[in-house]
Formats: sequence, C-alpha cells, structure tokens
Amino acid sequence: MKSNNHAKHWLGRLIVTGILSHFLMGFAIATPTLSSVSSLNGDAKNGKDVYHTCALCHTPQGWGTENGYYPQLSGQHPNVLIKQLIDIKQGNREVPTMIPFADEIFDKGHQDVADVVSYIATLPMTPKNSVGAGTNLERGKKLYTKQCESCHGANAEGNNEKSYPLLQGQHYEYLFRQILWIQEGIRKNGDEEMRLSIAAFTDADIRAVSDYISRIKPDKNKVAESIDWQNPDFHGDFVSAPANVKNKKQ
Repeated sequence: MKSNNHAKHWLGRLIVTGILSHFLMGFAIATPTLSSVSSLNGDAKNGKDVYHTCALCHTPQGWGTENGYYPQLSGQHPNVLIKQLIDIKQGNREVPTMIPFADEIFDKGHQDVADVVSYIATLPMTPKNSVGAGTNLERGKKLYTKQCESCHGANAEGNNEKSYPLLQGQHYEYLFRQILWIQEGIRKNGDEEMRLSIAAFTDADIRAVSDYISRIKPDKNKVAESIDWQNPDFHGDFVSAPANVKNKKQ
C-alpha cells in the first residue's frame, strides 16, 4: 500500500514538473530576443511573402514616404530591424499602427521575422530621399561629428553588431521626429547615452543635424538605379497605404 502511494506521489510530481517545463519552454520560445532571432538563417524567398504585410505601409520598394510618416527600411541593418520589431511587439516602442503587423509576423514564428529581414536586405535604397532646407548644414555637421559620429559612424553607416541604425539616406522628417521624440522621452527605446548627448539640442539644432544626416549618401551599390525602380516581386495592382494617401491628396 505504501509502495503504491509512493509511486503515485512521484508520478504526480513528474506530471507537474513536465507540465511546468512545457509551459516554461513554450514561454521561452514565444518570447523573442535579438539573439534568438538573429541566430536563425533567414530565407529571403519566404521573407518575400511575409514582406507583403510590411509593404502595405513601407511600400513594395521599402522606401517609405518622403514626408517621413513611414521610414525607409531598405538598406537598414538586420539587427536594427529585428530589435525595433521586438520592441514594438513587447511595448518598448510605442507605434500603435505597427502593433497588429508586428503581432502578425511574430505569431507566425521567429523564423518569419528572420526571413522578412533577410528579404528587406535584398532591396535597394531610394535614390531620392527627402532632405531639409539646407540652410544650416555646417551647424548640422558640427553637431553630428561631436555627438553622433562615435556610434553611428562618420558616414552615418551605423553598426549591425551593436544595433546602431544606419541613418544615411533616411528621410529628413523621419530623422527629425525620431531625434525629437528620443530627446523628449516619447520614444522610450532610444539609447540612454544618445538621449543624454542630445539633451541640450534646440529645435533648430535637431533640424540642422537631421538635414545634414539626410544628405549623407549611401554607397552606389546599395541604391536603385532610378527613382522609377519597381519591386518585381509585386504585381502592378498592389496598392500600399502611402499610394492611397497620395491619390487622395491629388
């Protein structure tokens, strides 16, 4: 009798332990991290299909919009894209319009995130990003060299290993808004060292440095040959949100 009770006791413990281990393992798998996603080998072919979700706003070319409402994704470092998607998914970066799209991609699995990032890496950058007024570029260059270059690089090339964004070729208005939001604490996933380094920037300073950065050109081999380049992976009847907005304004 005691032997049966003893066996039942251990069987019960094994079942509970198994259930708990399964739950914790499932939680670990479901919780994305930069390392868990970046360690996967991305499949650009599958990423092409996943990217249709992104193209609705960022356009099939990945160029975003010149007004900066949607940033250019093409040319960006994979680790930067992964980190931003994770931050949006986990609420560390507040972009309400992105939440359902980030959820959709992550719900399919971490592999899909690695795949779509690999696909984005194949897209050339726009040869015509938006720039500022060009009236205070010397001030912008001085600020960038002193406050930004140590992390983002002399040519605003960023650093994939450290997840520092590539800034060259990005739209002026997007750059201005993100720098302002990091300074004001609205964008909460901004690097703390960066926030402190730009704390004293005036509005004019932010505009000057954003204008200067927007004029730093990427290497020619990263840029599309023409502003008329169309992504061949998309049919002509595909309509993105920016296209709809543009049509409405016209």
